[in-house]
Amino acid sequence: MIYNSIAAVLPRYGASLGGGAETLVRELLLHLKDVFKTVSVYTTTATDHRTWKNELEEGTTIEDGINVHRFKVDERNLERFIHLEQKIHAGYNLSAAEQISWLEQSVNSSGLYSALLKDEKDLDLVLFAPYLFGTTFFGASLIPDKAILLPCLHDEAYAYQAIFRNIFSKCKGIVWNAAPEAELAKSIYSLPSLDDKGFEVGMGFSNISSLESDSVKKNTIHKKPYILYSGRKETGKNLHYLIECYEEYRINSSNPVDLVIIGSGKIDFRENLPEGVFDYGFVSESDKIIFLSNAIALYQPSVNESFSIVMMEAWIQGTPVVSFSEGVVTSYHIKESGGGLVFSSRSDFSSTVGKLINTEERNKLGELGREYVKNKYSWDAVVNRFTKACQQWLMSK
Repeated sequence: MIYNSIAAVLPRYGASLGGGAETLVRELLLHLKDVFKTVSVYTTTATDHRTWKNELEEGTTIEDGINVHRFKVDERNLERFIHLEQKIHAGYNLSAAEQISWLEQSVNSSGLYSALLKDEKDLDLVLFAPYLFGTTFFGASLIPDKAILLPCLHDEAYAYQAIFRNIFSKCKGIVWNAAPEAELAKSIYSLPSLDDKGFEVGMGFSNISSLESDSVKKNTIHKKPYILYSGRKETGKNLHYLIECYEEYRINSSNPVDLVIIGSGKIDFRENLPEGVFDYGFVSESDKIIFLSNAIALYQPSVNESFSIVMMEAWIQGTPVVSFSEGVVTSYHIKESGGGLVFSSRSDFSSTVGKLINTEERNKLGELGREYVKNKYSWDAVVNRFTKACQQWLMSK
């Protein structure tokens, strides 16, 4: 069945933005071009998720067959925004007026909202992601009967602000990245309707059927055995704890492997990296595959994940994954796939490294992970789940 039109509203958009909700939605849209006659994106001219400065040109472009409409970010009262952010992180539940004010000083675009209202009649469904930005809250509030929320919900202070219950309640549908995300939303918002309008979809992946060639395996960039971290270099991703765990492991091991770090940002939470830790910075996709395929294991310490793209990327390469026990979604993937291990302490961390140095164990876990991605997160499986959800949303009144 071919549908008419689908769009997505995102705070930023582009092929070079790295992981996260923007990448997840972009990849989904690229694979919906055979399902919908028209695929569009409404976004801002910003690219930096910290400053939200207007950097790109306003206007419409066609990118990989998708109509991309870009609009300037509205002026923001940063002092007000930061003050309210700090209150949230300090554990306060903001008043209703403060919550509105916080979202008003988030990322918004009056030009985007005007265009969305103007084009609404030509759109069947509109995806909004992630949940905590003004573009999602105010955009979805304008067209709730066509709004499909792709929240990328984490167990974090933002999620407990009462204002978000409103948008989860009023939107047409919800796309969950994994089952634990749905359970988290139910526990926070206590909305019976979430069962009826929410569907687990996830992100799809290509080229799962075969491992990388021997030439890639031999083309090592880091010459010594290593475990790998791939992602943003932030305390919010729990990288500081991973480095602390590695530091203790290094001290107590007679023949330690290295820790290699790749990804965007700077490690500004430490003055110096411990011995054996190597930061290669942001790397190309081809180099990332080389790092992933040659690693003993990918370590995913983050507790703020609704899916974790990089885990799937590691498993496609036949590389096992080790997650931190407090990461509910990442640990869920480990349990469902059998494709890795979980650590909950510094001693656990050292134990996982020791187990995975064994080549036979490493290969067994990596293959289980690859089968998990192949069976559950091939693009055929993901698009099939999403189109079934679309049928339900479009039939419901």
